[in-house]
Amino acid sequence: MEERLGDKYEVQIFPNEILGSAQKAIELTQTGAIDFVVAGTANLETFASVYEIFSMPYLFDSEDVYKSVMQDTEYMEQVYASTDEAGFRVVTWYNAGTRNFYAKTPIHTPDDLKGKKSECSKARPA
Repeated sequence: MEERLGDKYEVQIFPNEILGSAQKAIELTQTGAIDFVVAGTANLETFASVYEIFSMPYLFDSEDVYKSVMQDTEYMEQVYASTDEAGFRVVTWYNAGTRNFYAKTPIHTPDDLKGKKSECSKARPA
């Protein structure tokens, strides 16, 4: 950015949640303490319920379908505008990868998960 814009803007990068969790960083953006944050849709659900849809498993049939939805500018602008009342605007999307399952037997459909236990479902010590 500095190479292209000179000293017009100062860019400071705070990696590894040094300013706090992604949720806290969004709140700092709301107050104007910081100008920009990279956050996933799960963190945005707190501010606009429309983002809950992106946490649904098997929402998209393929990566091509996913990209076609995310690149639908008219639709996504409505999604981005949903946070305006919360005091900030989402400006774009990024693909942070897909959710994966690892198992000793093949998983091709949701039915293949029946009866399987996940690492998340194990009891955690208090």
